[in-house]
Amino acid sequence: MLCSGGLLLHLAAMNLRVQYVICLILLVLCVVGYVRQQTVLGFDDAYISYRYAQNLAAGHGPVFNPGERVEGYTNPLYVAVVTPAFFFLPDDAVYFYSVVLSTIFLALSLGILFVIARENRLGKEAIWAGLIFAASPMLWYAVWSGMETCLVLFGFSLLWWGVSRTENDERSSVVPLVVGSIIVVLTRADGFVMCGVVIAYLMLKQRWRPFFILSGSTAVTLGAITVWRLMYYGYPLPNTYYVKVSGELSQRIVYAITSLWYQMGFMHLYLGVLLFGFVVGAFVVVINQRSPLRLMRFEFFFPPVWLAYWIYVGGDIFKERFLLPFILLAAYAVVAYVGARRLRWVAALAVIAFPLYTVPYLYATQYVDLWAEMGKYLREHHAGRTLAIDGAGKAPFYSGLYTIDTMGLNDLVIAHGEAQEQFAPGHNKTNLEYVLERKPDLWGNWVAFGSKDLSIGLDEETYTAHGYRLTHLFYAGEYDPDAEIAVDVVGADRDEIRDLFIQGYSYGMLTREP
Repeated sequence: MLCSGGLLLHLAAMNLRVQYVICLILLVLCVVGYVRQQTVLGFDDAYISYRYAQNLAAGHGPVFNPGERVEGYTNPLYVAVVTPAFFFLPDDAVYFYSVVLSTIFLALSLGILFVIARENRLGKEAIWAGLIFAASPMLWYAVWSGMETCLVLFGFSLLWWGVSRTENDERSSVVPLVVGSIIVVLTRADGFVMCGVVIAYLMLKQRWRPFFILSGSTAVTLGAITVWRLMYYGYPLPNTYYVKVSGELSQRIVYAITSLWYQMGFMHLYLGVLLFGFVVGAFVVVINQRSPLRLMRFEFFFPPVWLAYWIYVGGDIFKERFLLPFILLAAYAVVAYVGARRLRWVAALAVIAFPLYTVPYLYATQYVDLWAEMGKYLREHHAGRTLAIDGAGKAPFYSGLYTIDTMGLNDLVIAHGEAQEQFAPGHNKTNLEYVLERKPDLWGNWVAFGSKDLSIGLDEETYTAHGYRLTHLFYAGEYDPDAEIAVDVVGADRDEIRDLFIQGYSYGMLTREP
């Protein structure tokens, strides 16, 4: 550990460009190493975006099912940059294409971090900010997810760069502010909120020229995408909004705070320490300035405001996804306001210890890629059928089946229906009667332990009365290359179902009889 710390101290004395190259190499190696060790390739929701891009490339337009205009994605810009992959890559390779894109966006964010450090005269100590950023397993995790997270982070880094430049030369801030606002608004349905936080900061700082420029670019971009949504889909917001931002405010707040506390308990010791650096840095700035508002820094303004919004909407089912800008800001703030020169051994220890603490959790258990394997199985054995399923990503993407999304992200009727009492972002709306009326050929969902009932609230008696029977259980346990993905359970009794459940076969598939 001492040798490693000494090496890091030696790196701190190098040229800033050399430091950036070192951090970039570290980032790429860590991302590649992490992705290669995974048995599950990305989040299921990433494949919802892939399916829209797949249909767009095939000439059907940005739709989930050909002929049905429902905006079940929140990231039109990300769908657009993924679409070209379907013209020259097989479907199985699109995930790795997205990983490469995310790695590039992450590297660009790292580059902007170094540019901001240079423009604010941090000098060679910027290596500490770069190492803290590059050695963050949460960022590798974001790349592995296959989602638009790193593109959003890149857009945010441009906004931050523009804000940083307003402190010295307002004219030079125009390009990063405009480009950053376009990326953020077109990549997240609530991207305008992030821009709004930046606009509020510029207003408080009385930076009127960049204030009007960012306000204008945000308004124009948001107006353009809203008009297009109304013309193409018929709604001003994505269908996902009506699913995710639902439930009582008190439920959303409790869920978000509980989720945040849970995160800090395991893999977010890393983020917790960085947030501690925020607090120390903010305290140092305030006690040394006569006018805290006039000399307030964006690094300390954005986190509490954004966290308040994150809690208001109920957090996110993917935990830390929307909090990653904190790592970018904290990596800079720890060095700029606490001082890496005085804490260099602590910083060296942190850069080494945080990945060692976090990575074992991320690698703790490797599971079979249930949704992907199920999709391939359905494509081989049930081509041309209609599928109803709660996981609308990998299974529909790999199977190519017409799909009813029972969670409502890609279904207008369910999305605009009533929410369930128990809140979970994107998972508290369904309509069993509606799905039964549509009579899908196949219906997939988790089974309840020790029975043939589905955990969604559909019992055996009900689905049997509508012509369905439980025909298969799919393996969802720890990764085992020898495990059979699907087991035929036609005629199996409850004891046999329970035994299979214990072995890891916990996902059921109903089949409708002719």
